[in-house]
Amino acid sequence: MKKSLFPIVILRTLLPVLLILGPALPALAHRIQVLAYPSGGEIIVEATLGNEQPVTRGSEVTVTKSVNGDVLLRGETDMQGRFTFPIPELSPDTGLLISVNSGMGHLGSSTLTPEELVKLSETREAEESKASSLSPEEQRLSELISRAVAREVEPLKHMLAKKMDSGPSMRDIIGGIGWLVGIGGLLAALKKKR
Repeated sequence: MKKSLFPIVILRTLLPVLLILGPALPALAHRIQVLAYPSGGEIIVEATLGNEQPVTRGSEVTVTKSVNGDVLLRGETDMQGRFTFPIPELSPDTGLLISVNSGMGHLGSSTLTPEELVKLSETREAEESKASSLSPEEQRLSELISRAVAREVEPLKHMLAKKMDSGPSMRDIIGGIGWLVGIGGLLAALKKKR
């Protein structure tokens, strides 16, 4: 009676994968997901841990130029893991790197590209030039409407930023490994049949 190759194939396939991914699993627990998106004339930063819990209040936020690493500003997150700052005036080839450090190895960052910031600047300039042609009452009304719309649209921007920033989840990784093991088992069964 021939020995089955199936357990050997699984061991040969699964063991190296577990040895490679095993040490990386604790590192995933220390990753902070950082979302940065514009709302009105500000950039909103939201920092959460892997379990969707906001980072602790007072986590350090550093905003730097992506070109040369110059620090533009520093701040701290609030109770919801949020930090807001006005959109800075930058040259068209400069992006922003927004980093959050919650201590004890909990780190994360997000980048706003120069293209995204140029679009924000153009929109802001168009709004300012439009506002300068209005009467004081109309300017005040326009400002109130802009704030109200920004408040209402903010959840949508949050959802879009989160969707664009999400990478493969642990479930996706384990599912991929399962597919590989399954295909390996199928190949072993076909080879055994021949």
